[in-house]
Amino acid sequence: MWNLIRLTLLLAFVVAFTCSTSFAIGTEFTVTGSDLVVDVNTKWIGGKDGGYYPVRVRVRNIGPPRRLTLAFRADPNYQPLPDVSRQIDIEQNQTLNTTLLIPLVDHGSSGTFSVQENSRNLKNMSRSINVSDISYNNDHGPSMLIINDSIVDGQFYNHAISHLVNAGYGGHSHRHGSSSGDYTETVDPGQLPETWLAYTPVDLVAVSLPTFANKLSAESRQAILQWVQTGGKLIIFEVEDSPGESELLNRTLDWNNRSFAGKDWSATSTSQFSHLVIADPSDSSIIGPEDLSDGKVWAVSPETFSTRSLGLGTVAAFKGDPFPGTASHWTWLMNSLGKESLSWQERHGFSSRTGTPSFLKFLIPSVGRVPVVSFLLLITIFTVIIGPLNYGYFLRKKRLSMLLVTVPVLALGSSLLLIGYSTVAHGFSIKSRIRSLTLLDQKHGNSVSISRVAYYAGMAPSGGLMFEPSTAVYPIWASNGAFESGRLDWSDTQHFTSGWLKSRTRTQFLTVSNREQRGRIDFKPESSVSAEFSNGLEWGIGMVLLRDSQGEVWFGENIQPGAVTKLQPIDADNKGKIRALLDERGLGLPEGISERQAAQVVYSGSPYGYYQNENVDIYEKSQQEQLLSNFRIPDRFTRTLQPNSYFAILNDNPDLDLGLKNAKPQLTLHTLVGFF
Repeated sequence: MWNLIRLTLLLAFVVAFTCSTSFAIGTEFTVTGSDLVVDVNTKWIGGKDGGYYPVRVRVRNIGPPRRLTLAFRADPNYQPLPDVSRQIDIEQNQTLNTTLLIPLVDHGSSGTFSVQENSRNLKNMSRSINVSDISYNNDHGPSMLIINDSIVDGQFYNHAISHLVNAGYGGHSHRHGSSSGDYTETVDPGQLPETWLAYTPVDLVAVSLPTFANKLSAESRQAILQWVQTGGKLIIFEVEDSPGESELLNRTLDWNNRSFAGKDWSATSTSQFSHLVIADPSDSSIIGPEDLSDGKVWAVSPETFSTRSLGLGTVAAFKGDPFPGTASHWTWLMNSLGKESLSWQERHGFSSRTGTPSFLKFLIPSVGRVPVVSFLLLITIFTVIIGPLNYGYFLRKKRLSMLLVTVPVLALGSSLLLIGYSTVAHGFSIKSRIRSLTLLDQKHGNSVSISRVAYYAGMAPSGGLMFEPSTAVYPIWASNGAFESGRLDWSDTQHFTSGWLKSRTRTQFLTVSNREQRGRIDFKPESSVSAEFSNGLEWGIGMVLLRDSQGEVWFGENIQPGAVTKLQPIDADNKGKIRALLDERGLGLPEGISERQAAQVVYSGSPYGYYQNENVDIYEKSQQEQLLSNFRIPDRFTRTLQPNSYFAILNDNPDLDLGLKNAKPQLTLHTLVGFF
């Protein structure tokens, strides 16, 4: 008997010791009480640079109908996170599923989940939870969410990512020491959220075709596809036929009803495969060729997997099961998908958890620097009046006791003068600057909008900021900025109630929206020198560049909503107009600040030293800026625009979801890439 116990303990110790440290975090738990059973699942992956961390909640109510609040409160003893809440109404004997989305900002990673009724925590209905911490996995390798009924072996994917990081992943030299840990998390198909925002922390999603087509709810499947359209990478495996011939695959992805997508599947290039020389996973001091016999070798063949673009993202289709694979073969896939675009930072151009020098390149023109000279002049005048003049005057009058009255009065008056001067200088209104790119799929009837927004509020709006639940909102921090406190209420919409837009503080966000959009343009070629263009959009078009099905490029300008006009073949003058306007409204540092100076003032208040040197501005590598930069260079027009697509610079705001309606825009740029 004792031998059996000792053997059991020994086996448990060996299993615990040999399991790798996991940077995929989260847990599952149940809290009960007050006639409620609440199941909470916080298992997820990613988020080291931003996104919304999904806490999935299932509430069963065996009591009377009631109104409850699901809440997350940040731990006050550590780096802050927003306080997040969602109010729900639940009937008797009803089971309700919902997701509490927590924005990942700054360095916060812990808090308390609770169930509340009438603004009070219900007894025994609270539990501490953790979300992604940027210090846990300091190399920031791309994370993979695997959707499967049972745990999937991701160890060789982990080895591949460790190799990529150590070799200079994402175009950067290795900065953070050795890389280790688990970059994967397996989630059951029945525990998936039904909003695309929940996938924003993730870099890749892997799922078998039978699971994706048959085991996911329509809402969960739609959420994943919307996430792919905004730049995510989806790996679908166990595709029995070749991807182009798989009726189930193409029907599930709805290829035939999309124009903002690749026309065909592309077989992989075997030239991108190489047998890696890597560190031994058990002893990093030993370097040598990877032992492929330890994993599952993929056939190095063009038929092993194929890729196809979907919006800004990519779908990779495997005939077989890629797990566990080998590090060499997973690296082959990463290279085929474009390993640079796998990084959250490089897709978006910044991290919403640290400061960035690109903040200085997107300032509102009319909001100048602090009027230091004027303030110093006023303070000098105040000092002279309250000091020598005031004292000398009452000394001659032999009434020095009056100083007890005049000094406070003059001090109050001077303070009010300084406050008044500052108020008059910037006013009480809200000013904004917007730089947007909307990608419109006319055939599918939806659009993806990426908007960089700068706000400056003379007086912060009492109602805060209100965004649609389908809009991702990522704060962009100034060089010396950081998150202090804030609240987010999901009850009716995405309501940033306080702490996000402060009075007289420069504030910036990147917003990404995925919405239905029924507007369209129509194009009919008439001859080699003329074509009919109908603007069925709700917004005026300043300039449009269109490539037809034959590859010819056309140009037009000043087209009002509902108007029909003639386009002409593009010439050198038209190309110059587009470039001049994009340059005029481009990004740029304020006068007197160099790129080097901007990099040196990056936020360095992090308690983690390895962030203090990450002062490289990579915003120009973002999806938005990469596309816009291609239209600044005339020679790239044709290569950037695929047949039956167009690029337009709009005269009007294309109904963007920006959180505020009454801001006064300055130096805005609204662009549209449409597919018809």
